Amino acid sequence: AKWAIPAAMVAMPFLALAVELNIPTGEGVTLNNIKDIITTIANWLMVIGVVIAVLFLAWGGIKWITAGGDSKKVDDAKAIIKNGFIGLVVIFGIGVILRTASSVISRSFF
Repeated sequence: AKWAIPAAMVAMPFLALAVELNIPTGEGVTLNNIKDIITTIANWLMVIGVVIAVLFLAWGGIKWITAGGDSKKVDDAKAIIKNGFIGLVVIFGIGVILRTASSVISRSFF
């Protein structure tokens, strides 16, 4: 299980490169094209971030269950769970910011 997180970290760039971007060729780039690219990238990054945060929450829960009453292990598990929740809040906050920026760029916000 010690290799799972490093393996996931190594696989992330390849998963991100699997995203198909609709970049226009031979014509001008419009604000809607830029908005679509930002939206596509933001959606994929949010999915990856949420998966990692959920893995942290599960990992912290498992560590807490297997702590066996050891207060040091329980404190470590609580820290992992807390960091997982902080990660989720940050991911959703960044998602709101990116969606707002995307709407402002495409002028559909106002």
